[in-house]
Amino acid sequence: MQASLRFKKTLWHKGVFSLVGAVVWILTVSHQAQASCGAVTCFLVIGSQAGVPQKGILTLNMIYNYIDQDNLLDGTTGIIPAVEVDDRELVLNDHREILTFSQVVTMDLNIGLTDRFALQITIPTVIRDHRHEVEQGTPDSTILRFTDTGLGDIRLIGKYNILP
Repeated sequence: MQASLRFKKTLWHKGVFSLVGAVVWILTVSHQAQASCGAVTCFLVIGSQAGVPQKGILTLNMIYNYIDQDNLLDGTTGIIPAVEVDDRELVLNDHREILTFSQVVTMDLNIGLTDRFALQITIPTVIRDHRHEVEQGTPDSTILRFTDTGLGDIRLIGKYNILP
């Protein structure tokens, strides 16, 4: 009886220490982890992208990202150089960035071919609006606007679930 009680106490202590250790580890790692989804694509896994659906199951995810890049970092001017490719020259202070807005609508289709294997196709549509000023500070100063809408990089991914 005493051996069984001692075993239960030891097991309980190990459980408490494991739980405390896990909480400390999570708090430490989460404090150090820094991420940004300000990029045009986000690395975070959302919805059914992570798993393998069962055989015959079709899932559809629609993801919308809006990226507003019109704020400058402190201490920067937004004036950037250009590269003259033909002359192989770097042109300093070529233009001033004003804004870039990107909207990305992504559709993910997942189909389970077996209970362990699935295919995913990702189809992003990108809408971008960009403006910058050339010849800034001169009488010839002009604001140029570029817009673009179209398909992004389409991906076909095979997913296999190793663990049962």
